[in-house]
Amino acid sequence: MFGRSENNFRIVKVQSWHFFVLLIVEYYVVGFFIHLTQIRVFIYYEYMETEAELIYKIICGDEDAFMEIYNKYSKMLISFVYRHTNSIDETSDIVQEVFVRLLENIRSYNPKGSFKSYIFTIALNVVRDRKRKESYERKMMPKVYESSTKDDGVNSIYEVIDSLDDYDKNILLLRLDGYKIEEIAEILGVSNRTVNRCLKKVINKLKSKGGFYE
Repeated sequence: MFGRSENNFRIVKVQSWHFFVLLIVEYYVVGFFIHLTQIRVFIYYEYMETEAELIYKIICGDEDAFMEIYNKYSKMLISFVYRHTNSIDETSDIVQEVFVRLLENIRSYNPKGSFKSYIFTIALNVVRDRKRKESYERKMMPKVYESSTKDDGVNSIYEVIDSLDDYDKNILLLRLDGYKIEEIAEILGVSNRTVNRCLKKVINKLKSKGGFYE
């Protein structure tokens, strides 16, 4: 009888020890992931604060802050613009103009938004302005629509495109220029779902005017 009680005691003791070990392991594992999450949040806000501080310094005329922003985004912008121009000289001119416009309009930047989206939107506007001057915009999107037989149909499609706000137009032009949904989302700092929803809305507008999108 005492032997059985002693065995039961040992079993309970072993089970208690296992439970204690599992409790300790769980404590440290959970603590590790909580700590990791805190580090990620800290890095994110540290990054956001640093960039916001740089923008503020640029507004105050700090040239070093401007050069830091330039060094951070210039290579990305060169790669982005070159995809539109296929010209090193033109790409260089456009990127230079992007940073000029950035300085001219830096006070309009909302620090709650994505700065990357802000500067890439400037770049896209500069590219589009250049293409408009060269009468290239229509050649850039030959399959946006299929005219029935009248020029009125063509004009109505362009009226729809011109009526879009800059945000929707940027997404449309990026898509027409061969960018993937994921790439557009990354450039503009939005989700893939947002890009798809915007494109669907624009396509419906084009369809209502007798055009189609491939």
